[in-house]
Amino acid sequence: MPLLKMLVLGIVLLWALPAAAQVQPQTTLVPCDAFQKNPDGSWSSVRQVVIAGPNGQVTVSPGTSVWSGVAFMGIDLGSRLDQQCK
Repeated sequence: MPLLKMLVLGIVLLWALPAAAQVQPQTTLVPCDAFQKNPDGSWSSVRQVVIAGPNGQVTVSPGTSVWSGVAFMGIDLGSRLDQQCK
């Protein structure tokens, strides 16, 4: 009977693990001094910067423009900048 309990517990934990990972908020921090706000509401990088993305590090080259609500390499970088760099 203990083996059955361990098996059931293992299945429950494996089932709950992906759900727990999905509720964790994205915590990508961006260096505000690496971007400038443009008149059209977009942001442009003024230097190369590396930030943490959902699938690893993302390099943003100088002159790259991003908009809020548009994913760049899996990150809504424009929204992050709007939130963090007011």
